[in-house]
Amino acid sequence: MVFGLLLGVEFFPGFSGGETLKAVLGIFGFVIVFSAGFIFLSAGLAMRLESMESVQAMMTLLTMPLMFSSNALYSTSSFPQWLQAISSVNPLTYFVDGIRYFAMGGDFTALGTHYEYAGGDILFAFAYLLAFTGLTFVFAWHSFKTAKVK
Repeated sequence: MVFGLLLGVEFFPGFSGGETLKAVLGIFGFVIVFSAGFIFLSAGLAMRLESMESVQAMMTLLTMPLMFSSNALYSTSSFPQWLQAISSVNPLTYFVDGIRYFAMGGDFTALGTHYEYAGGDILFAFAYLLAFTGLTFVFAWHSFKTAKVK
């Protein structure tokens, strides 16, 4: 957010004190659920791999494609059809939607791209992240249950 402020981005535009507090809590909610999902994914992978280097390599291998196939850097409408399909199942896309909604509001333009979010879109994004986190929890739990300790 500091970098955004340096670029002249106005966060929480026209929000009252109470609305800003709700927005900050919404951001924290999205951050917690998204982070938990990747913590579970990382833990599940760590239990299946032999070395910490392998875990780091696997997470890097996952992070870059997730970043570039999400809407974090570019609008997905400019993506080819096949990449739009991948973006539509990418949890980072839904995380970014939630953060944008709470930090910028439901209707804004940034770098020439117009964004509109409705409350239902954000509820779906949060539910999607909860499902992602649930699946990665099950993966981590199963990995721990079936791990062989040497």
